[in-house]
Amino acid sequence: MSSGWKTRLYDLSPHWLQNALISAEVESRHRWLDSPEFRSLCDEVLSSEELPPDEVQALQDERLGAMVRHAYEAVPYYREVMDERGLKPRDVQSVSDLPKLPVLTKDIARSRERDLIAQGADLRKAEYQGTSGTTGTPFHLWVDRRSLWLDYALIRRHRIWAGVHFDRPLASFGGKIVVPIGRRKPPFWRVVRPRGDYIEIPPMIVYSAFHLAEDVIDLYLDHMRQQGIDQIKGYPSNLLILARHILKRNTTFPVRTVLTGSEPLYDHMRAAIESAFECRVCDWYGNTEKTAYGCQCDRYGQYHLGGHLNVMEFGTVEGSEGGSQIIGTSLTNFCQPMIRHATGDIALRVFEPCPCGRSLPLMTQVQEKVEDILLLRDGRMISPSVLTHPFKPLHGIEASQIVQEDLDTIRVLLATGPAYTEDQEQRLLAAFRERLGADVRVVIEHVSDLVAEPGRKFRWVVSKVSPLSLPEEVSCRRNTQG
Repeated sequence: MSSGWKTRLYDLSPHWLQNALISAEVESRHRWLDSPEFRSLCDEVLSSEELPPDEVQALQDERLGAMVRHAYEAVPYYREVMDERGLKPRDVQSVSDLPKLPVLTKDIARSRERDLIAQGADLRKAEYQGTSGTTGTPFHLWVDRRSLWLDYALIRRHRIWAGVHFDRPLASFGGKIVVPIGRRKPPFWRVVRPRGDYIEIPPMIVYSAFHLAEDVIDLYLDHMRQQGIDQIKGYPSNLLILARHILKRNTTFPVRTVLTGSEPLYDHMRAAIESAFECRVCDWYGNTEKTAYGCQCDRYGQYHLGGHLNVMEFGTVEGSEGGSQIIGTSLTNFCQPMIRHATGDIALRVFEPCPCGRSLPLMTQVQEKVEDILLLRDGRMISPSVLTHPFKPLHGIEASQIVQEDLDTIRVLLATGPAYTEDQEQRLLAAFRERLGADVRVVIEHVSDLVAEPGRKFRWVVSKVSPLSLPEEVSCRRNTQG
């Protein structure tokens, strides 16, 4: 719910009224989902998966040319940087011309926010959105209606690919506070049932992620069985908590569909979730800036990109351990253009065709957020992905978090169960020393639990050392997606 008096009214209401209030809010915010314009965009998104690569490239070039012309004519920041480089819109007419423009870093985007807004843009038809702030430095921007619609259309396609039934309840384990934090008695879930024929929104049971204690998880699982839940979506970290709870009891909870998104999905997370729910995970990647998209198809392999709807470059970054940073360009958001936006996310372009037969270009799973790379005193940068490996052979670790305090000290916070032993701890320490070196002090601290702060996503690796920054000029290569 919104802040202020609405939140207070919601918190004081009985749970049956909260169900009605949250359903009404969803219905009000998404009334446009039933519009002919949105349905037409959904059809365009679904049909785009069959476009041949040369047609995708031609559409990208055409839309990029229009976006650059608009940015030069209406956006002070882009006119400034293009004039400084002696560029005119005719000089950036295709994706291959994009490296002529500088990378838009997060620091620049934050400091020049007003200069990135298009002059004359009708902001009454746009939404002011902010990133979730997982890096501790949130960014806000205006997103126009078509870009918002496109986001939902792509999410809908992802759900269709994953086999979601839109007439069946979908269990949701996200980050919204739907049950007051101080509540101590069930139910710790709320039911969302919009009344309209909204093609993107199935009925949802939203389970509170801020009440994930052992006894409450048992209540969740019992309730899900009673409701016949066979499709689930959520943050990977939330679903991992459920999965480990299930597996600890030597049982499973079979479902048809598991959707994840909004956080990196590490290999050990995927393995646990798929084992517990006897279902392969279908993951989604996107960002608030609407510059990058990727989703797994029903073959659950690599990630299909957005095709002609945006441009994604993959620029090599020193120290990224074989990965390359995603640099995205929105081709729809004309009220605040984001051209060559440095996302801070690491992935590789994939050139082999997908077994599903769809022609959309591919990338690997996003590996990590740049801000969470560890920087050591000797200059090495350690990927969070490689830090998952010490945990794989161990047992009894219920939750973990890695915190880098300084260039020489790493704290490993562990919430453990009975299966965790001193031998396991020594193996964990040895595995960290093997990867970080003997000069790095690794301290293990045992905690009762690890939870996300309200309104924030859980970060598994947190570095208090200056984050890796992207140089202005990044070497990028052209491909059918950009």
